[in-house]
Amino acid sequence: MRFVGVAFLLCALMVGLGYTYGQDNSAPTFLTAPVERGSISTLVKANGTVEAVVNVDVSSQLSGQIAEVFVSFNDSVTAGQPIARIDQEIFAARVKEARAALRVARATAQVEKAALERAKVAVTNARTAEKLAEDQSTASKVRQEEAEREFQRKLALARSGSGTERDLSQARSLRDAGAADLRASLEQIQMKAEAIAIAEAESQMAEANLENAQAVIEQRQAAVDQAEVDLGRTVLRAPINGIIIKRDVNPGQTVAVSLEAKTLFKIADDLREMEVHGKIDEADVGQLKVGQTVQFTVDAYPDRTFSGQILQIRKSPEVVQNVVTYTTIVSAPNPDLLLLPGMTAQLRIVVSDTRGILKIPNQALRFRPNDAGSSTGHQSADKAASSQPSVTVWLVGDGGRPQPVAVRLGASDDNSAELLEGALAEDQHVIIGIANSQKQRGYFGVRLGF
Repeated sequence: MRFVGVAFLLCALMVGLGYTYGQDNSAPTFLTAPVERGSISTLVKANGTVEAVVNVDVSSQLSGQIAEVFVSFNDSVTAGQPIARIDQEIFAARVKEARAALRVARATAQVEKAALERAKVAVTNARTAEKLAEDQSTASKVRQEEAEREFQRKLALARSGSGTERDLSQARSLRDAGAADLRASLEQIQMKAEAIAIAEAESQMAEANLENAQAVIEQRQAAVDQAEVDLGRTVLRAPINGIIIKRDVNPGQTVAVSLEAKTLFKIADDLREMEVHGKIDEADVGQLKVGQTVQFTVDAYPDRTFSGQILQIRKSPEVVQNVVTYTTIVSAPNPDLLLLPGMTAQLRIVVSDTRGILKIPNQALRFRPNDAGSSTGHQSADKAASSQPSVTVWLVGDGGRPQPVAVRLGASDDNSAELLEGALAEDQHVIIGIANSQKQRGYFGVRLGF
């Protein structure tokens, strides 16, 4: 029992000595980073969608049943190439009907033209008859005048007793007959004038009928042209050179054209030149300018960064759940055809790039010793340059203790902040963290983790 008690006392003594010598045997080891000269880029981040530069939706202008489809997804097409065909039977019948109506109209026009020629001949004949009647009237007038003179001579002879009553009676009869012939010739002239008026009216009617027939020909010709155009439209053709990225039609499907035509095909232009349609928040859109450099990534290639430039900042706002954004068009060269329409892109737009400046790592701005008061509290790099005139960073001072240094910061990014003022020089190291922040306890040189 005495031996056990002595052994117990010796063990307790050894533990106490080990604990005593193991206290405070390790000072904190700080992680540092240098103040270096470099560049800081101010970025605007946003999401967007990869789109082809030109997208054309191909629809049908006619209703009908799809007879054939000549292309499929990812097929390359050229402008004018047939890509589908609607059943042409009814449209071919309409063309034949329109052509038949056109032939009827042309035949009617020929009849009206002949009628016009006949009416013109009738006018000419009526005018000739009027002239003949006038000539006859002139002859009758001459004969009447001669008969009147003969009557007056016979009357004078009869009164003087040299002539007979028979001669006087014959002269009177001839004079009266001549007067009747003259009146008849004048009436004949009037009738011929009226016949001329009738013939001219018929000629004008025939001319009007001919013009109407010619207008009907033009109308029928337009109907033929429309029917032929509709027949041609039964073959759907590619409007541009590109690639079929969407096909929403199959043979046998019926297409019904309404106020809004259904999209049957979507053709994208050359996929080697793409665009990203970025949604920029209204708070950031004022910093953007055409020509600024843009870097973006897509989920399909997370380790690859694509580059482009701002091509256009559209002024039309989009409001979704009270959030206002503006669409910004960014160029996206795609020589390897890695980018596909519809991909989601994460944009990083460089709005300013400051080069050749001293900068401090952002970790140094977030570091604070355990025994530092609240007055030396840390701030992030984003807030340091905007809301505080100065912040505190820490150096390794005498005895390995952290030493505070007040600095004033400028522009910042995700990694560092610009040093505007402060007692720091290039290549001077600032504390960014602690390597052994927890004090280790050891017994007889053996470190224990509690």
